[in-house]
Amino acid sequence: MMIPFRAQVLVALLVGLFMHSTDCAGQDYVDVLYLKNGSVIRGMIIEQVPNESLKIKTKDGSLFVFNG
Repeated sequence: MMIPFRAQVLVALLVGLFMHSTDCAGQDYVDVLYLKNGSVIRGMIIEQVPNESLKIKTKDGSLFVFNG
């Protein structure tokens, strides 16, 4: 039995769209903080007060607070 070309294209597009959406959903949003001493901290900024302080929570649950 032959499947029509339009159906084949539609199935290919749907499979490609599904694979792309699952790939994007697995990505975590990560903020990167570069310190003057050369250290790099990766995590999520949870609070930022301009010119005063910054709180960043790392993936392992550690909370870093930097005062300006």
